[in-house]
Amino acid sequence: MYEKQQKQETIMKTFLLFIGLMLVISRPAIAGPLFDSLSDEKRSLIRTLIQDHFPDSTLSGDEQAEELAWFAHAAMELKGTEISVLSEQLPTHDYEARVLAPAFSKLTEIPVTHDRKPEGEVIRQINLQRIMAAKGRYDAFVNDSDMIGTHARSGWALALKIG
Repeated sequence: MYEKQQKQETIMKTFLLFIGLMLVISRPAIAGPLFDSLSDEKRSLIRTLIQDHFPDSTLSGDEQAEELAWFAHAAMELKGTEISVLSEQLPTHDYEARVLAPAFSKLTEIPVTHDRKPEGEVIRQINLQRIMAAKGRYDAFVNDSDMIGTHARSGWALALKIG
């Protein structure tokens, strides 16, 4: 059980990092041969994602391709693992569910279900899973910062650091 939880946490860290990088890309990627080492199909997918979904960036197309190639490589051993996320119905989360989650799923082959519900339902689901103290329907919740105290007190806060 602990191993499965650790695997899910790794996936969520990768997914959240992906969202963060796509929303706030502000510096170039470390140059490297990651993109060139991918299959033709994966390279084509990355080019399509950049062209269709991420054309406006401070990064060049090559730098974006290298960033996305990093995600493809990092997720290889987690391929096929599924994650489920619940967030509030807000335009930002609609974009995450409509664009970022499918892009992440295609790129990493980690299926993401990203549900959006009214704030009250998100809080109800969080409390339900916390009370049950067991794996519920959702692996992660994306919600307002006013829930930080609740997550910290319940031990649900996950430090997003790599290394």
